[in-house]
Amino acid sequence: PGGRFLMGSPPGVGNKDERPQHLVDVRPFCLGRYPVTNAEYRRYLEAHADASEPTQWADRRFNQDRQPVVGIGWEEAKRFCEWAGGRLPTEAEWEYACRAGTATGFHWGDDEKPAAEYAWFGEHWEKGSTHPVGEKRPNPWGLHDLTGNVWEWMKDVWHEDYAGAPVDGSAWIAGDEGRRVVRGGAWGYGPTGLRSAFRGRFILDDRYANLGFRLAQDLK
Repeated sequence: PGGRFLMGSPPGVGNKDERPQHLVDVRPFCLGRYPVTNAEYRRYLEAHADASEPTQWADRRFNQDRQPVVGIGWEEAKRFCEWAGGRLPTEAEWEYACRAGTATGFHWGDDEKPAAEYAWFGEHWEKGSTHPVGEKRPNPWGLHDLTGNVWEWMKDVWHEDYAGAPVDGSAWIAGDEGRRVVRGGAWGYGPTGLRSAFRGRFILDDRYANLGFRLAQDLK
């Protein structure tokens, strides 16, 4: 559903790139219940003979059907979304959906202790892996793996703070187009990365084993 929410973190909470906290109006939209999986991405590859395989495609730690697809850059994620009839989510849409009506540090509350019930995180980089989607508890709107498991590419370019950010839920596309926002934390990060307001950024061609994406669609 659409609505209004406070995006970011108040003074003294979180990181400076999460400020200023500001009201954003979001129109109704559709968002995938899970990150895009390897099985779904395989159908895209079968339809596009010229598309490159993900960089972790041959590694059994990352290539099972129900695991989130990883090892693809921002442009590849964008092309998949267009092929699937959608787009990458905006940063405001993602945080709005992650919070699901909450105003706490995490979508389950302010205490990080229940984190393991909702997210895969804190694993050793050399031994850890992605995990099949939907195995952890969902957020209040029924969305899984919004925190942990994989970082998710956003449509927005990266800015060091929210000064001048759109307040209508749209993507912030003017600025440093060499870097894009990512959200959600990942399997190799600590619980801090699971906060609803936590932000990260990667360059367009980064193809990491902890970096995936989720499909968004406009309502017709």
